[in-house]
Amino acid sequence: MVGTNLVAGLSKSCGCLKNEIIADRGRRNRKHGLSRTRIYALWKQMVRRCTNPLAFDFHYYGGRGIKVHTPWMDPATFVRDVEAEIGPCPSGMTLDRIDNAGDYAPGNVRWASRATQSANRGGKPQGGSVQKRIRVRKKLTAEQVRQLVEFVQSGHSYAEAAEIFPVSGGHVSRVYRETAGSALPKRRRRVF
Repeated sequence: MVGTNLVAGLSKSCGCLKNEIIADRGRRNRKHGLSRTRIYALWKQMVRRCTNPLAFDFHYYGGRGIKVHTPWMDPATFVRDVEAEIGPCPSGMTLDRIDNAGDYAPGNVRWASRATQSANRGGKPQGGSVQKRIRVRKKLTAEQVRQLVEFVQSGHSYAEAAEIFPVSGGHVSRVYRETAGSALPKRRRRVF
């Protein structure tokens, strides 16, 4: 049928022209061809943490003034320069800055293991302390512990005890288990 349509002039191609057009369109739309490579993922992470204030680790990088070498904002240039300087990314390694206070720039990057990177960690961001989500464990007096145990033994939940005493529900649970000991029956958690 296709051959008949070709001979009759009803069709311009047997179907291969469509495939050629699609392939050509894909080549024209491709920017760098790196999107599925490991080094491209490393490049995206580097740019994100140095330029995006909403990134969870921005305060350790961009917030401290760490920048990306301007030509390296282009992934193709970054890959070309890094692979020429330190070679392709070995398996299990990530990009690390040699001088932790320096920028991501030529001469200041290397491939490093997670252990090496942990040893190369820097200090606090500029402008004060790091805002960490640290739960402060408040200490209870001996009298408060006694009252807390009695409160829980009287049938109240850990959450209710946490509202009265200045600690979290998990801390109430630990205090109760540690002080009441194994002699008391284990409490069941309330399921709502």
